[in-house]
Amino acid sequence: MSAWPDIVVTQPDSPEVQLAVEVKVGPDSRASEAHIKEYMVRQNCPLGMLVTPGMTLFFRNPYTGYEPEAIRKVGECRTEELLGAIAESAAGDEEVLLEGVEHWLEGLPLNPRRSWPSSAQEAIESYLLPAVMGGVVRATGPRWRRTAS
Repeated sequence: MSAWPDIVVTQPDSPEVQLAVEVKVGPDSRASEAHIKEYMVRQNCPLGMLVTPGMTLFFRNPYTGYEPEAIRKVGECRTEELLGAIAESAAGDEEVLLEGVEHWLEGLPLNPRRSWPSSAQEAIESYLLPAVMGGVVRATGPRWRRTAS
């Protein structure tokens, strides 16, 4: 597993990560959850997300300990409720899901609806939205695009 999450949100004038996002397509979501929690503790990161084609989990670091077990889940919802049809089409394609999550995060401050799934609404409004509003969404690795030749 990589040492970095797939997407981070930082402040425009600082490299400090405000939100770390792990995007995974595959059966090993427990390992991915452990990875994002480990990253949050190691990097002193306040917020995290784990996005799979089926579920999206939201995490918060309460800074009550120095182990991954200290990280708390503050919300969850079906990924389809956030990303719509992209979640279904990304079932076997991590690149598609990654791109969908990145676009969703970038558009989050511009979303006039503000009607998120009730199971994740507090996590989005209280934690995610403030981090993204003043932050910069960045992919942590290159994004290769297939082109026809």
